[in-house]
Amino acid sequence: MPQSFPYQTLDPSRQEIRVLWLSPSSSEDNPSPTPDEEIHATLTTISLSQNLPYNALSYTWGSANGPAHHIQLNGRPFSVRSNLHDCLVHLRRQGFASRESGVPLWIDALCINQDDVAERNSQLRLMGDIYRRAASVVSWLGSDDQLADGARAVTRIAREWARLREEQEQEEVAATPGGLADGLADEQQQQPIPPRARLEAWLRETEHIWLEHNAQLSGMVALFQAEYWRRIWITQELLLADPATHVYVCGGVSFTEAELDQLSECILNVFSGKMVEAVDAGVWTNITLGVRGELAMRAKLSAVQQGLVQPSLMFVLDIAGTRAATEPRDVVYGLLHLIKDHGIEPDYNKPVWEVYADWAVKTMRSEGNLELLAYVTSKEEHRTSVELDLPSWVPDIFNFKGYRAVDWMRWGGSQHHAEQQGHDGGPSLEILIDGRLLKVDAVRCGTVKKVTQLRRFSESKLEWQWDMVRFCMDYVTAQRLNGRRYPTGIPPLQALVRLVMQEQIAALTPDEYPTRVHEVACDFIAWLIFSFNKIFSGGAPTGEPLETAASLLGLSWGEEFPETYAEAVFPGVNVRESMGWNRLGDALNLSNPRRVTDHMVNWCDGLRLVESEEGYIGRGPKNAEPGDRIFMVRHCRFPLVFRHSDPASRSVTLLGKCDLLGLDTGEVRDVEYEQLWIA
Repeated sequence: MPQSFPYQTLDPSRQEIRVLWLSPSSSEDNPSPTPDEEIHATLTTISLSQNLPYNALSYTWGSANGPAHHIQLNGRPFSVRSNLHDCLVHLRRQGFASRESGVPLWIDALCINQDDVAERNSQLRLMGDIYRRAASVVSWLGSDDQLADGARAVTRIAREWARLREEQEQEEVAATPGGLADGLADEQQQQPIPPRARLEAWLRETEHIWLEHNAQLSGMVALFQAEYWRRIWITQELLLADPATHVYVCGGVSFTEAELDQLSECILNVFSGKMVEAVDAGVWTNITLGVRGELAMRAKLSAVQQGLVQPSLMFVLDIAGTRAATEPRDVVYGLLHLIKDHGIEPDYNKPVWEVYADWAVKTMRSEGNLELLAYVTSKEEHRTSVELDLPSWVPDIFNFKGYRAVDWMRWGGSQHHAEQQGHDGGPSLEILIDGRLLKVDAVRCGTVKKVTQLRRFSESKLEWQWDMVRFCMDYVTAQRLNGRRYPTGIPPLQALVRLVMQEQIAALTPDEYPTRVHEVACDFIAWLIFSFNKIFSGGAPTGEPLETAASLLGLSWGEEFPETYAEAVFPGVNVRESMGWNRLGDALNLSNPRRVTDHMVNWCDGLRLVESEEGYIGRGPKNAEPGDRIFMVRHCRFPLVFRHSDPASRSVTLLGKCDLLGLDTGEVRDVEYEQLWIA
């Protein structure tokens, strides 16, 4: 919120920052002031090179549209948002940042002149040092009573878990032949998690904690669903903080990083197997869905905090998929102090598209490939619709939120990721026309012939099912009628199986081949036949639609099934001998169509299925249309879909990644490339 406050100029060459002192209550009779009593604070300037003690606040700003509160800052009125005001009230009550404590507080909203872009840029460069050098990072989670209950649950569970681990350690020392001395010798080794039976016994011992109507437990679920954990800046601040002094504050209740470690180890190990009777089913679900995911992300990122892993610039892409920011530039700038040698100079005067394009180019250069292009998404896939005017080759990391499998870890923190990729020297990127046009080498491998837009499963299960069945049946019957095989030489039905069930097939071990391959194939075939039947007969398990569906797929319902399976699915395979299947019903009886539905919803919910002129099938961008072109771009392993919408221009628009069976096996080599100009 713009406000004219006379900040004294900071000297960047001296690494100067401002810190804040909170004045005690003005009433001698009221050492614990009420929330309504005005906050008085004073700013002073220090240099980071002086190594003076201070605490750094980590918090969410909250909505700018909420009610404003006024404090007195250096004797002048200053407007702050509700969450910060609540924080200052509670911290003053607890004696934080008082002159008596001798340790001031650094708060970005007050200690940085937010109206001075040059100062914001300068202070952002110091952000890593500010949080790393802080005597303590104070994470303010809110003043809500429910969150305070959640903090109490954290300390309570952490205490009980620590007791279990201590008992386990004592039992192991007692069982060690050398006694205490040998036990101490093994102290450096990480203590193994207790066996499942011991964990279940511990849950029964502590069942008073896991009651459905336990307010503290409900508060803990709310605590880890709080907006605090889902902000870009917070992710960086948590990883920069010193775990030994980091403290989390909820109103008048607090817990330490060590207690959060205990809770994390407990939840991630206890709530990972089958449900235990000592825990209410609703509680088990709430903790599994509402707490475990956030703690799992924390555990994943702990390797960064410990220095075991050095994030690459792809880290921005990964974190942006689950974390948010109000200012689009912060998606990039809010993580830079975790990434070494990024080469990005923060500048809030730059337009957003230029910030993102700069990040994208530096990412591709540092990674030694162009696989960032495969993370471009259509506007139809975005959760928000803030217009950023990005070139089509730059991923919209602000509006898109969703799961992405992103490789951002450099183990050991030293080896350059491009060296691990093994590409031939890496891409030579050429950026044209003020940074908006990217020139790449590519080979054309297809044209989109047909698209089928799948509805969202959550919106209409039957329509989603009909879309999928129609695509599959149309494809197989058209290929069979024309006597065509898939471009790689396999039957069209096998192509469908390999496309839809590729994750299950890829996960099979050598010992499971070939038996499980046929079981996976028949899982999909059963789903297709029973879904066809449900649509055309109202769901009756027998009747003409079942045999019709099998016939359309090229399969016999009767005793000729093994021979038709060998022709339509896996040539040369005799399932009568290898599987004991004499009729189609023998295979369908072993199938699990519901399992296939769950898998397929994850695989293609809301996406577009694509068939190319050359006969390839797969998943495409949600905005793909017939006539769009499919290219393999040099130094990118995945097919990409482009559109040439302006005949007067040589440039193309990148629509996104296209998973086509048989074309997603790696980079095309030893071919003659053409040049593409991506706008």
